[in-house]
Amino acid sequence: MVQLSFKNRIALNYIITTGLLIVAVFSVIYSIVKHTVYSHIDEKIKVEIQNHLDEIKVVNGKVILIDAEEWKEREHNTVDVNPVFVEFLDLKKRVIEKAPNLKTETLQFKDSVEDYELFDTMMGDHAIRQIQVSLHVNNKKIGYVIVAMSLADSKMVLNNLFEIMSLSFLGILLLLFFIARFFAGRSIKPINAIINTSRIITKDNLKARIPLPKTRDELYTLSKTINNLLNRMKMQLNAKSNLLQMLLMN
Repeated sequence: MVQLSFKNRIALNYIITTGLLIVAVFSVIYSIVKHTVYSHIDEKIKVEIQNHLDEIKVVNGKVILIDAEEWKEREHNTVDVNPVFVEFLDLKKRVIEKAPNLKTETLQFKDSVEDYELFDTMMGDHAIRQIQVSLHVNNKKIGYVIVAMSLADSKMVLNNLFEIMSLSFLGILLLLFFIARFFAGRSIKPINAIINTSRIITKDNLKARIPLPKTRDELYTLSKTINNLLNRMKMQLNAKSNLLQMLLMN
């Protein structure tokens, strides 16, 4: 296992903590953007479903569009601008009418989904947001209407946002590592001074002292404690030396 230096460990611990904070912030941003995008789509679908419910009538139990030509023309003109898909089904869930922009595709009715419940599904290879509502006449169910919107643009926006955040996250972490490493190096200079001073201290050379940091923090206390220890050792050695000299003189 590779042993990291103290400076690199400080930098690594810093970017891990900061990285977790960035992930949390990016997750909140992504969730807000996703919620905003989906809220806009959901509101649009709800408006569309209500509009289409207001534009139908029932003749002999059959769903009839009040102005089918106008409806088809409107749907056709809005295909490229805002792809909204509409489909009418009978009680057996067979298609009886659908928007021109569906072409050969059909919207799939989901039996497990409740009326007015919005959900994501697929139409062929395309992701869509869908709602399905039962059609009633005199409290009698006579069919269903499905309204869906393409999620292509929304997915593209969210995917681009995710990619940008991912690349930004890696870049920020890399930059933070070197910044943290630089400041960590400056912070541990007193430790290097302690190490260098300790290397030149011997029993015959107790004059060297560790330079005290300007900031009175833990490293200042450590440096001062070591210097005091060296002072006591020097005093003890001097006392022993003086005692030895007195004994030799006698």
